[in-house]
Amino acid sequence: MGFGVTGVTTGSGGVIGVTGQLIGTMDYYNQAVLITNQANALFDIQTDATLGYVDSGHGLLYVFHNAGSLRKSASTGTNTFHAALGFINTGVALASQRFYQEAEIPVLNNVATGSLITQQFLPPKEKANYVFRFAANDTIQSAMIVDEAITRRGFKAPAILADSTNYGQLGREDLERALANKGVKPVAVEKFNIGDTDMTAQLLRAKEANADVVLTYGIGPELAQIANGMAKLGWKRPLIGSWTLSMATFIDNAGPNGDGASMPETFVQLPNTPKRKAFIEAYQAAYKVDRMPSPVSAAQGYDSVYVLAAAINQEKSTDGAKIRAALENLTAKVEGVVTNYDHPFSATDHESVTANMPVFGLVKGGRVGPAHPEDIEGDKALRIKPKA
Repeated sequence: MGFGVTGVTTGSGGVIGVTGQLIGTMDYYNQAVLITNQANALFDIQTDATLGYVDSGHGLLYVFHNAGSLRKSASTGTNTFHAALGFINTGVALASQRFYQEAEIPVLNNVATGSLITQQFLPPKEKANYVFRFAANDTIQSAMIVDEAITRRGFKAPAILADSTNYGQLGREDLERALANKGVKPVAVEKFNIGDTDMTAQLLRAKEANADVVLTYGIGPELAQIANGMAKLGWKRPLIGSWTLSMATFIDNAGPNGDGASMPETFVQLPNTPKRKAFIEAYQAAYKVDRMPSPVSAAQGYDSVYVLAAAINQEKSTDGAKIRAALENLTAKVEGVVTNYDHPFSATDHESVTANMPVFGLVKGGRVGPAHPEDIEGDKALRIKPKA
């Protein structure tokens, strides 16, 4: 697998890398959308006079790197950028983050959700951890999935279908632990590969085990094949899985068969705060679309740029160690799309999203809306990380 890094200049002469997988299993279109979103957020910052130090009016400089060139720059100290935004894929993140860590380049993960991502380089084994996250990790998501399926909706015989990647198998492990915590054992645990288009065998085994709900960990195209496979068999069971059930590649490929699928979301495309309304309208105008192809990715990526800008502004520096220290003790409050950020990180906590923040989304008619509207009413619309 490979990944690309887009460099964006800041007023200090620094460059921010935007990292996304550009070959392999992930969808080129969604990668390009995410990278463009983040680059445009950086452009907004550069022309925002309220941000002072990073305000420069510079344009965007795109520079693509592969793993080899990043490895070389990390080992020689000739880094071409000073902080990075990404990753999209758990397996790529786990394989690649060490190059940033070795070079003391802060990485703001804004999509990849594997539970291990922020745990790879913890002190005292490492002097400092340079990996941060703006997504709901899979420990949070798996517990939410199980609570939704078993406690809230009363299912008793779950089957698990997970892809064979690091993302899928680590997520499966998280699901099994969360089920065990409720005294529940899955009636079937099935695996599929990226690119598989026929899930009949796995679904038949789940059916034969009398599964009453299917819990998933995979990405859009293969998840769509699960929904389509159930329709083909005439065996419809609720699909409850990780945030990837909200991907356009699931919704569009599954069509009506995807209706009813539900998933944890840090952001649902609803204008229920002024910041969200402005973000959605700006996105729609910029990309000439009504439905965002990946609202979660867009919102998390957008917010991560503003938090990074606040850290750079606080230190008046693009030195990696200083940016990391600022992120761990951020004094500015940042209004975001997902949430408002008030000391989102500390030296021992590099997760900006906590278990109280995501809500369940539901696919209906080709869009994702709230599964439980009462969960986002009133002051529950914007959920905040509790103070430590």
